[in-house]
Amino acid sequence: MENKGSLTLQCYVWFRQHPGQWIDGKELSTFLGFYAWRSRVADCRKQYGMQIENSQTRDSAGRKRSLYRYVPPVKAAPVTQLELPEVKL
Repeated sequence: MENKGSLTLQCYVWFRQHPGQWIDGKELSTFLGFYAWRSRVADCRKQYGMQIENSQTRDSAGRKRSLYRYVPPVKAAPVTQLELPEVKL
């Protein structure tokens, strides 16, 4: 049997490979474990400092859906030296 690493690590890898993409909690449960997928998402937030957002909607039958997405940190643009006008004293 192939060792795929911890399920929390698999959660981390999935979110890093799909930034900004919403995924249904039911789909997460198929590869993170039916009973503990919420804990694995919480562990990613704590252990890896990931910003994982949650949104809840209802489908056409009125059933609640929990959706999750990873929001990568925004990298600030590098600060460059400003060109200042020459000042004569």
